[in-house]
Amino acid sequence: MDRQAESEPARHQLKGIKSFRSNPFYGGDWTRVDMAYAIYALSRGVPESEVEAVIGSRDLSHKGGEKRQTQYVERTLRKAGAVVEKSNMGRGR
Repeated sequence: MDRQAESEPARHQLKGIKSFRSNPFYGGDWTRVDMAYAIYALSRGVPESEVEAVIGSRDLSHKGGEKRQTQYVERTLRKAGAVVEKSNMGRGR
Protein backbone atom coordinates (compact mmCIF):
# COMPACT_ATOMS: atom_id res chain seq x y z
CA MET A 1 0.00 0.00 0.00
CA ASP A 2 1.43 3.40 -0.89
CA ARG A 3 1.95 6.14 1.68
CA GLN A 4 -0.53 8.55 0.14
CA ALA A 5 -3.33 5.96 0.29
CA GLU A 6 -2.55 5.35 3.96
CA SER A 7 -2.77 9.07 4.78
CA GLU A 8 -6.05 9.72 2.96
CA PRO A 9 -8.43 8.53 5.73
CA ALA A 10 -6.57 10.60 8.31
CA ARG A 11 -6.75 13.68 6.09
CA HIS A 12 -10.54 13.45 5.97
CA GLN A 13 -10.60 14.01 9.73
CA LEU A 14 -8.75 17.33 9.50
CA LYS A 15 -10.51 20.62 10.15
CA GLY A 16 -11.29 22.59 7.05
CA ILE A 17 -10.93 26.31 6.47
CA LYS A 18 -14.63 26.80 7.35
CA SER A 19 -13.86 25.68 10.89
CA PHE A 20 -11.28 28.46 11.17
CA ARG A 21 -13.45 31.08 9.46
CA SER A 22 -16.33 30.44 11.86
CA ASN A 23 -14.13 30.43 14.98
CA PRO A 24 -14.82 33.61 17.03
CA PHE A 25 -11.23 33.48 18.30
CA TYR A 26 -10.10 35.12 15.05
CA GLY A 27 -12.72 37.86 15.24
CA GLY A 28 -13.32 37.85 11.49
CA ASP A 29 -9.66 38.68 10.77
CA TRP A 30 -9.28 36.67 7.57
CA THR A 31 -5.51 37.17 7.48
CA ARG A 32 -5.20 35.48 10.87
CA VAL A 33 -7.61 32.78 9.72
CA ASP A 34 -5.51 32.10 6.61
CA MET A 35 -2.31 31.90 8.64
CA ALA A 36 -3.81 29.66 11.32
CA TYR A 37 -5.27 27.32 8.72
CA ALA A 38 -2.02 27.21 6.75
CA ILE A 39 0.02 26.34 9.85
CA TYR A 40 -2.53 23.73 10.90
CA ALA A 41 -2.76 22.10 7.48
CA LEU A 42 0.96 22.15 6.64
CA SER A 43 1.85 20.72 10.04
CA ARG A 44 -0.45 17.81 9.30
CA GLY A 45 1.02 17.03 5.91
CA VAL A 46 -1.50 18.69 3.62
CA PRO A 47 0.33 19.50 0.37
CA GLU A 48 1.24 23.15 -0.10
CA SER A 49 -0.69 23.25 -3.37
CA GLU A 50 -3.90 22.29 -1.54
CA VAL A 51 -3.36 24.89 1.17
CA GLU A 52 -2.68 27.48 -1.53
CA ALA A 53 -5.95 26.61 -3.28
CA VAL A 54 -7.94 26.83 -0.05
CA ILE A 55 -6.50 30.21 0.94
CA GLY A 56 -7.13 31.48 -2.58
CA SER A 57 -10.74 30.29 -2.46
CA ARG A 58 -11.95 33.43 -0.71
CA ASP A 59 -12.31 36.84 -2.31
CA LEU A 60 -8.85 38.43 -2.13
CA SER A 61 -9.66 41.40 -4.37
CA HIS A 62 -9.11 43.78 -1.45
CA LYS A 63 -5.43 42.76 -1.60
CA GLY A 64 -5.15 44.28 -5.06
CA GLY A 65 -4.78 42.74 -8.48
CA GLU A 66 -4.02 39.14 -9.29
CA LYS A 67 -0.28 39.63 -8.80
CA ARG A 68 -0.76 41.07 -5.29
CA GLN A 69 -3.20 38.30 -4.42
CA THR A 70 -0.70 35.66 -5.52
CA GLN A 71 2.02 37.38 -3.50
CA TYR A 72 -0.25 37.37 -0.42
CA VAL A 73 -0.91 33.63 -0.71
CA GLU A 74 2.79 32.90 -1.30
CA ARG A 75 3.79 35.05 1.68
CA THR A 76 1.26 33.34 3.91
CA LEU A 77 2.50 29.89 2.88
CA ARG A 78 6.14 30.91 3.35
CA LYS A 79 5.48 32.25 6.86
CA ALA A 80 3.36 29.26 7.83
CA GLY A 81 6.00 26.88 6.49
CA ALA A 82 8.66 28.64 8.57
CA VAL A 83 6.53 28.27 11.71
CA VAL A 84 5.97 24.57 11.02
CA GLU A 85 9.66 24.00 10.27
CA LYS A 86 10.73 25.78 13.46
CA SER A 87 8.21 23.75 15.47
CA ASN A 88 9.47 20.51 13.94
CA MET A 89 13.09 21.45 14.70
CA GLY A 90 12.12 22.00 18.33
CA ARG A 91 10.72 18.49 18.42
CA GLY A 92 13.83 16.96 16.93
CA ARG A 93 12.19 15.98 13.66
